[in-house]
Amino acid sequence: MRRHDALGRASARTQTRGSAAARSDAFGYNARSELTSTTLGSDAYAYAFDYVGNRGTATEKDASLSYVTNNLNQYTSRGEAAFLPLPENPSESDSEQSDRNVASPLNSSPTFSPAYDADGNATLVQTSTGTWSIAYNGENRPIRFENAATQTVVECAYDSQGRRFSSGSRGKAKRSVAFPVSRRFFERAMKISKKVAACRAASGAVPARAGRGSGFSRSRR
Repeated sequence: MRRHDALGRASARTQTRGSAAARSDAFGYNARSELTSTTLGSDAYAYAFDYVGNRGTATEKDASLSYVTNNLNQYTSRGEAAFLPLPENPSESDSEQSDRNVASPLNSSPTFSPAYDADGNATLVQTSTGTWSIAYNGENRPIRFENAATQTVVECAYDSQGRRFSSGSRGKAKRSVAFPVSRRFFERAMKISKKVAACRAASGAVPARAGRGSGFSRSRR
Protein backbone atom coordinates (compact mmCIF):
# COMPACT_ATOMS: atom_id res chain seq x y z
CA MET A 1 0.00 0.00 0.00
CA ARG A 2 1.31 3.44 -0.91
CA ARG A 3 0.23 6.92 0.13
CA HIS A 4 0.95 10.22 -1.63
CA ASP A 5 1.09 13.82 -0.53
CA ALA A 6 -0.82 16.75 -2.07
CA LEU A 7 1.77 17.03 -4.88
CA GLY A 8 1.47 13.38 -5.84
CA ARG A 9 4.80 12.36 -4.31
CA ALA A 10 5.05 9.01 -2.53
CA SER A 11 5.06 9.80 1.19
CA ALA A 12 4.55 6.40 2.81
CA ARG A 13 4.56 2.76 1.82
CA THR A 14 3.80 -0.54 3.50
CA GLN A 15 5.31 -3.72 2.08
CA THR A 16 4.68 -7.35 2.90
CA ARG A 17 6.84 -10.09 1.43
CA GLY A 18 6.00 -13.71 2.04
CA SER A 19 5.67 -14.61 5.69
CA ALA A 20 7.84 -11.70 6.85
CA ALA A 21 6.34 -8.93 8.98
CA ALA A 22 5.03 -5.87 7.16
CA ARG A 23 7.59 -3.09 6.69
CA SER A 24 6.66 0.59 6.79
CA ASP A 25 8.63 3.12 4.75
CA ALA A 26 8.43 6.93 4.75
CA PHE A 27 9.73 9.57 2.33
CA GLY A 28 10.39 13.30 2.83
CA TYR A 29 11.05 16.06 0.29
CA ASN A 30 12.20 19.66 0.15
CA ALA A 31 10.43 22.53 -1.63
CA ARG A 32 11.94 21.41 -4.96
CA SER A 33 10.62 17.84 -4.58
CA GLU A 34 14.10 16.45 -4.02
CA LEU A 35 14.17 13.38 -1.81
CA THR A 36 15.77 14.51 1.47
CA SER A 37 14.84 11.75 3.90
CA THR A 38 13.84 8.13 3.72
CA THR A 39 13.07 5.53 6.35
CA LEU A 40 13.05 1.95 5.09
CA GLY A 41 11.88 -0.10 8.01
CA SER A 42 14.43 0.64 10.73
CA ASP A 43 17.06 2.09 8.34
CA ALA A 44 17.17 5.87 7.98
CA TYR A 45 18.66 7.82 5.06
CA ALA A 46 19.11 11.56 4.56
CA TYR A 47 20.23 13.70 1.63
CA ALA A 48 20.99 17.40 1.11
CA PHE A 49 21.39 19.35 -2.12
CA ASP A 50 22.69 22.71 -3.27
CA TYR A 51 20.42 25.26 -4.94
CA VAL A 52 20.83 23.70 -8.42
CA GLY A 53 20.15 20.14 -7.30
CA ASN A 54 23.66 18.74 -6.86
CA ARG A 55 23.96 16.38 -3.92
CA GLY A 56 25.94 17.90 -1.05
CA THR A 57 25.72 15.22 1.62
CA ALA A 58 24.32 11.75 2.02
CA THR A 59 23.76 9.74 5.19
CA GLU A 60 22.98 6.07 4.61
CA LYS A 61 22.84 3.76 7.61
CA ASP A 62 26.29 4.12 9.24
CA ALA A 63 28.00 6.06 6.42
CA SER A 64 28.08 9.81 5.84
CA LEU A 65 29.38 11.19 2.54
CA SER A 66 30.05 14.67 1.22
CA TYR A 67 30.18 15.74 -2.42
CA VAL A 68 31.97 18.62 -4.14
CA THR A 69 30.98 19.87 -7.62
CA ASN A 70 32.67 22.11 -10.17
CA ASN A 71 31.22 24.94 -12.29
CA LEU A 72 29.89 22.37 -14.79
CA ASN A 73 27.91 20.63 -12.01
CA GLN A 74 30.15 17.58 -12.23
CA TYR A 75 31.11 15.82 -9.02
CA THR A 76 34.83 16.31 -8.44
CA SER A 77 35.15 14.76 -5.00
CA ARG A 78 33.29 12.32 -2.79
CA GLY A 79 34.35 11.14 0.61
CA GLU A 80 33.53 10.44 4.22
CA ALA A 81 33.88 13.62 6.20
CA ALA A 82 32.87 15.96 8.97
CA PHE A 83 30.67 18.72 7.59
CA LEU A 84 30.39 22.48 7.78
CA PRO A 85 27.40 24.30 6.20
CA LEU A 86 28.17 26.21 3.01
CA PRO A 87 27.15 29.88 2.57
CA GLU A 88 23.48 30.23 1.78
CA ASN A 89 22.26 31.25 -1.64
CA PRO A 90 20.56 34.66 -1.26
CA SER A 91 17.96 33.80 -3.90
CA GLU A 92 16.59 30.88 -1.85
CA SER A 93 13.66 31.14 0.48
CA ASP A 94 14.07 30.40 4.19
CA SER A 95 12.43 27.00 3.78
CA GLU A 96 14.73 26.09 0.90
CA GLN A 97 17.79 27.11 2.89
CA SER A 98 16.77 25.01 5.86
CA ASP A 99 15.94 22.06 3.60
CA ARG A 100 19.22 22.33 1.74
CA ASN A 101 21.62 22.16 4.68
CA VAL A 102 24.47 21.46 2.25
CA ALA A 103 27.85 20.76 3.76
CA SER A 104 31.46 20.77 2.63
CA PRO A 105 34.18 18.37 3.76
CA LEU A 106 36.55 19.23 6.58
CA ASN A 107 38.48 16.00 6.97
CA SER A 108 37.75 13.77 4.01
CA SER A 109 39.06 10.23 4.31
CA PRO A 110 38.93 8.35 2.12
CA THR A 111 38.16 10.64 -0.81
CA PHE A 112 37.50 9.72 -4.41
CA SER A 113 37.87 12.25 -7.24
CA PRO A 114 36.04 11.39 -10.49
CA ALA A 115 37.43 12.48 -13.86
CA TYR A 116 35.72 13.57 -17.09
CA ASP A 117 36.64 14.03 -20.73
CA ALA A 118 36.07 17.15 -22.82
CA ASP A 119 32.53 15.98 -23.67
CA GLY A 120 31.59 15.59 -20.02
CA ASN A 121 31.70 11.79 -20.01
CA ALA A 122 32.88 10.25 -16.73
CA THR A 123 36.26 8.60 -17.39
CA LEU A 124 37.01 7.54 -13.82
CA VAL A 125 34.27 6.13 -11.58
CA GLN A 126 34.08 4.20 -8.34
CA THR A 127 31.54 1.45 -7.75
CA SER A 128 31.07 -1.41 -5.31
CA THR A 129 33.38 -3.47 -7.55
CA GLY A 130 36.24 -0.97 -7.45
CA THR A 131 37.61 1.97 -9.44
CA TRP A 132 37.12 1.88 -13.20
CA SER A 133 38.53 3.94 -16.05
CA ILE A 134 36.19 4.30 -19.03
CA ALA A 135 36.82 5.01 -22.73
CA TYR A 136 34.17 6.18 -25.18
CA ASN A 137 33.67 6.09 -28.94
CA GLY A 138 32.93 9.10 -31.15
CA GLU A 139 29.22 8.86 -30.26
CA ASN A 140 29.95 9.10 -26.50
CA ARG A 141 29.07 5.48 -25.84
CA PRO A 142 31.27 3.55 -23.38
CA ILE A 143 33.34 0.93 -25.18
CA ARG A 144 35.97 -0.03 -22.61
CA PHE A 145 35.96 -0.35 -18.80
CA GLU A 146 39.23 -1.15 -17.04
CA ASN A 147 39.80 -2.03 -13.40
CA ALA A 148 43.53 -1.87 -12.75
CA ALA A 149 43.31 -3.42 -9.29
CA THR A 150 41.65 -6.62 -10.53
CA GLN A 151 43.25 -6.47 -13.99
CA THR A 152 39.80 -6.70 -15.57
CA VAL A 153 38.84 -5.15 -18.91
CA VAL A 154 35.24 -5.05 -20.15
CA GLU A 155 34.64 -4.11 -23.78
CA CYS A 156 31.30 -3.29 -25.42
CA ALA A 157 30.21 -3.09 -29.05
CA TYR A 158 27.26 -1.30 -30.64
CA ASP A 159 25.34 -1.58 -33.89
CA SER A 160 24.77 1.29 -36.33
CA GLN A 161 21.74 2.45 -34.34
CA GLY A 162 23.63 2.67 -31.06
CA ARG A 163 22.25 -0.54 -29.54
CA ARG A 164 24.76 -2.55 -27.52
CA PHE A 165 24.90 -6.06 -28.91
CA SER A 166 27.89 -7.58 -27.09
CA SER A 167 29.97 -7.23 -23.96
CA GLY A 168 33.05 -9.21 -23.03
CA SER A 169 35.64 -9.09 -20.26
CA ARG A 170 39.29 -10.04 -20.13
CA GLY A 171 41.43 -10.67 -17.07
CA LYS A 172 40.84 -12.64 -13.90
CA ALA A 173 37.11 -12.88 -14.57
CA LYS A 174 36.65 -13.71 -18.25
CA ARG A 175 33.15 -13.48 -19.57
CA SER A 176 31.40 -12.83 -22.86
CA VAL A 177 27.78 -11.73 -23.13
CA ALA A 178 25.64 -11.45 -26.25
CA PHE A 179 22.38 -9.54 -26.07
CA PRO A 180 19.50 -11.53 -27.65
CA VAL A 181 17.30 -8.43 -28.04
CA SER A 182 19.75 -6.86 -30.46
CA ARG A 183 20.27 -10.19 -32.18
CA ARG A 184 16.54 -10.29 -32.86
CA PHE A 185 16.84 -6.82 -34.34
CA PHE A 186 19.53 -8.10 -36.68
CA GLU A 187 17.50 -11.14 -37.68
CA ARG A 188 14.45 -8.98 -38.31
CA ALA A 189 16.51 -6.53 -40.38
CA MET A 190 17.88 -9.40 -42.47
CA LYS A 191 14.37 -10.73 -43.12
CA ILE A 192 13.17 -7.28 -44.18
CA SER A 193 16.22 -6.91 -46.42
CA LYS A 194 15.49 -10.23 -48.14
CA LYS A 195 11.81 -9.32 -48.65
CA VAL A 196 12.71 -5.91 -50.09
CA ALA A 197 15.26 -7.51 -52.43
CA ALA A 198 12.69 -10.09 -53.57
CA CYS A 199 10.05 -7.40 -54.23
CA ARG A 200 12.48 -5.27 -56.19
CA ALA A 201 13.65 -8.27 -58.21
CA ALA A 202 10.04 -9.14 -59.04
CA SER A 203 9.31 -5.56 -60.14
CA GLY A 204 12.53 -5.18 -62.07
CA ALA A 205 13.88 -2.41 -59.82
CA VAL A 206 17.57 -2.19 -59.03
CA PRO A 207 18.18 -3.49 -55.48
CA ALA A 208 18.96 -0.86 -52.87
CA ARG A 209 22.19 -0.86 -50.94
CA ALA A 210 22.03 -1.37 -47.20
CA GLY A 211 22.72 1.88 -45.40
CA ARG A 212 22.94 3.26 -41.91
CA GLY A 213 20.00 4.34 -39.79
CA SER A 214 16.89 2.57 -41.04
CA GLY A 215 19.09 -0.07 -42.66
CA PHE A 216 18.40 0.83 -46.27
CA SER A 217 19.24 3.60 -48.70
CA ARG A 218 17.23 4.83 -51.66
CA SER A 219 17.16 2.81 -54.86
CA ARG A 220 19.52 3.74 -57.61
CA ARG A 221 17.67 4.59 -60.76
